[in-house]
Parts: sequence; C-alpha cells; structure tokens
Amino acid sequence: ANVVLSVHASHLHRMVDFIETTQEVKLCVHQKATASKTNSLIYLNAKDPREFNEGMIDQHKFVLQALNKVYILRNDRTIIRGIADFAKVDTEEKCISHHILKMMQQLRTNNNSIPVKVKLEAFPAKTQRQLVNKVCSLLNLNSIPETELDITPTEETHTISIIQLDDDKNSGGKKRKRNDD
Repeated sequence: ANVVLSVHASHLHRMVDFIETTQEVKLCVHQKATASKTNSLIYLNAKDPREFNEGMIDQHKFVLQALNKVYILRNDRTIIRGIADFAKVDTEEKCISHHILKMMQQLRTNNNSIPVKVKLEAFPAKTQRQLVNKVCSLLNLNSIPETELDITPTEETHTISIIQLDDDKNSGGKKRKRNDD
C-alpha cells in the first residue's frame, strides 16, 4: 500500500464502497478497530498517490466529511512489528524511538551539511508527546547538537509519520453485503 486513509469508524464501509467504484486505485485492506477505537484505516495502492488524493477531494467534496487524515507512504518507509505499546517499550531493538533516531540520522547523512529539522506526527495522537520526549532524550544522550539534527513542530525540513496499527485484529477480510435493490 502507498496510501493510508484515516476515517471515522462510522464512515468506514461507505468509504470502502466508494473507493471500490474508483478505477484509479486498488483497495488493499481496511482495519475497523485501530488503537484509537473510533478511527479506521484504509490501505490503498494508487498509481500516483498525491494526484489520486487531490482528485478525489476536488471531484467528490463529500469525502472530506469522512476523512480525518491521509498518509502518503513512500518506498523508503519502515515497518516495525512486534511492539506491544510503541511509546513505552524500553528495549532498544523494539523501541520505536531508536528506529526514529536512526531514520533521522540517515536523513542527516543524505543531506550533507544542511541542518535537519524533523516534525514527528503520530497516530494515535496521544502517543506523540511520549515519542518526542524519548527521541529528544536520545538526541541529548548521543550529544547530537540541535544545529545538526532537531525535532520541531514548525519550520521542519522533513516529516516522519508514525502510525500504530493493531495486531491483525479486524484487518480487511469481511466485506459488508451490498443491497442491490
């Protein structure tokens, strides 16, 4: 999947039905119960994700009522499995903050001497503060100066989005029967 749509749980089936009528994308899977309980996620493969999202919103204004957020995933995304509570795990190999720090250091390496300022977005949003605090602690612990690598809510050069998914609960599979009357 290269697009994740975050929709309110009450709109999930309507959005899935709408997307299935669209020829521009392939519906991969949907997840009714996420970590936030009221949000659902829909995973899509689109030929051009940005163009698909803009076109969908421009042509079908009603979609805005169902959408909470749209995540466009790039090919360099990282998928980390087996983390029970991704903001509280303390072992390095399973701690998401260590993975975020590695991603930030990779951005720094790729951008030569340009300072890298990263904005962290997290879903569910209640985990964002914990993640920012842990990553800032790691930056300080590793003595990485703010002039080289920093986390900021504004004036960012890069954005890292972290999406917590449930462990295969309610992911795809069952489709609602359509009434053809």
